[in-house]
Amino acid sequence: MVAVTVNTGEFPSAEGVEEGYRLGQVIGKWSRAAQDFIDNADWLVRMVEETDRLRLWEKSVDGFRYPDAETFLREKVLLEFDLTEQQASAVIAAIRAERTGEAQSILADTARRQADPESPEYVKPGRPGKGEMVGNANLLDETKNSKPGILRRLARERPDLLERFERGELSAHAAALKAGFRRPSVQITDADPAAAAARIREKLGDDFADQLRLALENTT
Repeated sequence: MVAVTVNTGEFPSAEGVEEGYRLGQVIGKWSRAAQDFIDNADWLVRMVEETDRLRLWEKSVDGFRYPDAETFLREKVLLEFDLTEQQASAVIAAIRAERTGEAQSILADTARRQADPESPEYVKPGRPGKGEMVGNANLLDETKNSKPGILRRLARERPDLLERFERGELSAHAAALKAGFRRPSVQITDADPAAAAARIREKLGDDFADQLRLALENTT
């Protein structure tokens, strides 16, 4: 199955957005974009800048407020990466300084430790219960997101792709696609039908584009 998303291609700014449901929608888009990291590294810088400037952690987002910017960004924007407070602070500091390569290195190193059974930061694959122990180490709760962290899974199963993420050659999402952990998707950012068709053909191949054309012709 292929997901096709149509949007404007513009950064989903929180500027002027009231708290509550509408702000929650914006932050949800931020969280999804953060998974791409490389493709949207400039967006990440803007997310952190707007969080600081607009003091978004003080606003209600889906009924919750947060004690500080780092907690807000860790739990609402960078939640895919399952970071501790210290790790999140280091990543956010690197993003604030626009050193995205340094942030990628922190994320990759963290994923490797979480995938290493000999590490105190080890996260057991599957769905551990809170308080479960490995040796003397408390397991992080891998159920806090709807799926295990992508970088951690790459560290376990495709360390070669994790290295490409760390070098800046692939986004986290692109690496997951290559590994087969996620289904392919294509974003259409141009309302022109010809441009949209060209992008679908480029990203998903001739066979899919031809099948889509036939399906559209048969749709009443």
